[in-house]
Amino acid sequence: PVLWQVELKDNRRVLTLSSAIQVVSAGLNTSVEVGYRKKNSRVTESLGCSTPGSPLFVPIWLSIRYSSVSIVLRPTGAETYDWCEEGVITSDRNERGVAIWLPCFSKFLAVSCKSTASKNHQPLFLLCQTAPVAVNTNSLLKIDKD
Repeated sequence: PVLWQVELKDNRRVLTLSSAIQVVSAGLNTSVEVGYRKKNSRVTESLGCSTPGSPLFVPIWLSIRYSSVSIVLRPTGAETYDWCEEGVITSDRNERGVAIWLPCFSKFLAVSCKSTASKNHQPLFLLCQTAPVAVNTNSLLKIDKD
């Protein structure tokens, strides 16, 4: 879903587009790095960090550029962690070619992130939860298939 806002600045209309999909770090003083992985790929690219009070909005270009992509997470901080193996949300195309985002779980999911600092360190688990967002369905962006 795409959200938009029109503002008047210096006698000009400014159209701002943003994704309705956001990653919110709800942990106390815990930041989460957000990345994406293309379908059938092991390579993960970082999109940025979500910090408490500052969610990361999944960029619109991600679902436009790739027909299928998963959002993955890892904690940020002093110790380095690998990206979680499972995606927490996935973009795909429906039969009309419209990009849709679907959670990879029903209500809750704990994803495991292995420590890269030492084999003796235990993995860290991130608890994920979906939350409904009110979206104007007339604002869905139509994407033509490649």
